[in-house]
Amino acid sequence: MTGVNKVILLGNLGQKPDTRYVNQNLSFSRLSVATTELYTNLKGEQTRTTEWHTVVLWRQLSRFAEQYLRQGDTVYIEGRIKSRFIELEGGERRKVTEIVADRCDLIAHHDTPKEDSQPENTEPETPGSGLPGLDLENLPQNIPAGDSLPF
Repeated sequence: MTGVNKVILLGNLGQKPDTRYVNQNLSFSRLSVATTELYTNLKGEQTRTTEWHTVVLWRQLSRFAEQYLRQGDTVYIEGRIKSRFIELEGGERRKVTEIVADRCDLIAHHDTPKEDSQPENTEPETPGSGLPGLDLENLPQNIPAGDSLPF
């Protein structure tokens, strides 16, 4: 019997992607993605917890991240959990767990300034969903439950 190793994340980038090149044609990027859970604890207080995930993108996804993603952006990630061991100075081995992405979509840019300065005669980007034709200001309020969704 085979297993299922599937991860889906919707979160925000903690910093710009760290992109490196193995050779001229092969690159990888590391992303630090924060997911936040909001819940009410037993005392009735709203509690917010944030989990940080290391995501690794290869090839075209890496080039996409390098070109389009920046700190604060909301991203959608699909991938799988992968663990490996690294050897530290002094011979100590440490287990590292990462998410290797098969898909990475930009959902929204946020108002975090870019490190690179923009040319003078360009208009700043407007925040958006990153999904063509999706108007975030006019989302439907009463979405039917069950199998009656139109998509």
